Amino acid sequence: MRSIICISAVLAAGVATAQEFEGECWARDYSAEHLASQPEQTVEKLRITFRPWEHGGNVAEIRATMADNAYTRVHGTAGKTYSNVLFCSPHEARSGWPGWMEDGVMTCQGECDGGFFQVVSLEPGALTIRTEGVAVSDGTGCGSTLVADVTPGDGSRYVLTDYLLESAPPGVCQ
Repeated sequence: MRSIICISAVLAAGVATAQEFEGECWARDYSAEHLASQPEQTVEKLRITFRPWEHGGNVAEIRATMADNAYTRVHGTAGKTYSNVLFCSPHEARSGWPGWMEDGVMTCQGECDGGFFQVVSLEPGALTIRTEGVAVSDGTGCGSTLVADVTPGDGSRYVLTDYLLESAPPGVCQ
């Protein structure tokens, strides 16, 4: 099952290089009306900042404020903000990766089996990512909640989720 969040069309993206992501802030705030129409969506606000990693390559700092819905209330995450740092590089096909992922496209993966996202589209002022179980944490260890939709009727499962983010001033991501 696949859920697409607020995307009218996903534009084909060229191969995005690490240099295209250095220091940029990408953000999205979802309205109460949008969240009411998408009860499986767990995220109210999403922020991603890309920066160079001192050991080479890039990292993505992700911060998510969880929506207030039935799923997040049961799990005690409603309204809370979580974060994680994911390591980014162009994707290389190999065993164990999902078939939907494209080779050579920027992919960011979290530690502690923290899931990943892949860049689906990079256009001037707009970034679309597709997540598969990106885990974010409250700072007390490995990921404690997911930045992904939940499968209706089965809150223990997540589905592919596309997020369209807009370029934002650096202060928005801090």
